[in-house]
Amino acid sequence: MWAALAEDTESKAAILSTRGVVLLCNELAAKTLGRRVSELIGHHLTGFCPEETHATITKWLASIRESSQRLPDPATKYIIWGCQWRSTGRRIQLLTKESALLCVGRRVIEPTPIGRLLSLVHTFSDRRMVLGDLAVLTDRQLEVAALIGAGLTDAEIASEIHRSVRTVHAHRRSIGQKLRIGRRAELVRAMVLRGIIGETKPARRG
Repeated sequence: MWAALAEDTESKAAILSTRGVVLLCNELAAKTLGRRVSELIGHHLTGFCPEETHATITKWLASIRESSQRLPDPATKYIIWGCQWRSTGRRIQLLTKESALLCVGRRVIEPTPIGRLLSLVHTFSDRRMVLGDLAVLTDRQLEVAALIGAGLTDAEIASEIHRSVRTVHAHRRSIGQKLRIGRRAELVRAMVLRGIIGETKPARRG
């Protein structure tokens, strides 16, 4: 089973110990987290994976430690670099007879332009070379800026990135301060000029 997953270029897969330590992972799993396989093996996965997946993985691992046969909520969706993934978890037994967690993720929605851009950032590791003056923004702030530019309201952005509206407000303030941009319309123009988003409908207020 693992041999096939290790070679699968469409799915990202990892096997975790009952404590959440990465025992095995394939190249795609490491790449989507901006790491090499060797950097993940032996480390706790939640130190690298998106925050919105932490609760689900924690529940899965607790269920395995309690010897439950069925995992709670065996599927979860999340976004990395503008690409939506759907991951499933299931209990497996290692050759040592110990239980472990197998996580397999597949793309649900292909990467957005901002997702592809962030992928380049993590591939070349030179943030300023790829992003120019946008290098002052964090990955999450770039994603929020792109979603604002696409015309989403703060409430819609909060739903999209699985955060509160208050958190989106905070990101929006930080983006404005870093780029010295105060109005949504100015941010939209900045994103279009830099190729982060295409020409789009006027941004809604919210």
